[in-house]
Amino acid sequence: MEEVRGSSPLSSTIRIATAASRSWQAKSFTPSCAHSSAWIEHQLAELGVVGSNPAGRTTFSPFEGLLCFPYTIAMPSVTFLLGSKVDTEFAEKIGATLKEFGVEYEIIVASAHKVPEKVVEIIAKLNERTEPTVVITCVGMSNGLAGVTAGSCVHPVVNCPPYKDLNEYMVDLHSNLRMPSDVPVLTVLHPKNAALATLRILAESDKALQKKLMERIRKIKAEY
Repeated sequence: MEEVRGSSPLSSTIRIATAASRSWQAKSFTPSCAHSSAWIEHQLAELGVVGSNPAGRTTFSPFEGLLCFPYTIAMPSVTFLLGSKVDTEFAEKIGATLKEFGVEYEIIVASAHKVPEKVVEIIAKLNERTEPTVVITCVGMSNGLAGVTAGSCVHPVVNCPPYKDLNEYMVDLHSNLRMPSDVPVLTVLHPKNAALATLRILAESDKALQKKLMERIRKIKAEY
């Protein structure tokens, strides 16, 4: 995967915590904070995560009512899939709104036309995630990436195509809208709306995020 830019890389902590919980259920390690920390350090090293706290802050989270770990559980995650590096600036317009709500994201470049094998690998890894995840595709010209992703990815796929002018918009639009059956691409044309749609999906399982969205809705309504 090629990470171009974005906020801090997605945390693997929630997968580690899940494994820790299962290990406790199997009685495979002692439920002490010191032992738990060492175990997590080992898991982070196995996943290639550098540092003792990838999220950059310390929060104690209980598991099974007994275990506690000095790590922050991963926030809902967003992965951008771009057809080209030139789409990065457009993707970051969407990312700016995500950041306002404290939602992490990553940016990956993988053309469905030029490196389909890479796209398949990325989707397979996305499907392994158990945390709330939304994929946002940003592709100009002929958009094959959104459809390929939505056809095989278990997570929602929001598609927001970049365009320079109205003529380009009219020519490229149809490749973003006409999808075969069982290819549920959710196309949103405005970058901010793409971000807000993504946030609403994630908020279904995140009450704190839902509260932030309600506050924004009230603020907008108060302007009228």
